[in-house]
Amino acid sequence: MLLFPASVFKQQSLEKLTNKLENRNEFTLVNFINKHNKVIRTSGGTQLTKKDEIDIMDKEIDKMVYELYGLNKEKISIVENSKN
Repeated sequence: MLLFPASVFKQQSLEKLTNKLENRNEFTLVNFINKHNKVIRTSGGTQLTKKDEIDIMDKEIDKMVYELYGLNKEKISIVENSKN
């Protein structure tokens, strides 16, 4: 009995997530790279190390994932604190 409602819930969650992905332009690779390049250009003209570039990319990916899952500030804080 419990398997059916759980599978329906999972299907609805998957559809909701899929719709968000289909409707969000910022999840395209081209836009992601453009954002990355903009950050580099606006970094005060200093040469960024590869680690700095990776850190910037990681933060951008985190922001996109938080938005994708609809996390509020409290939940984002929990996730961020668990990474440390």
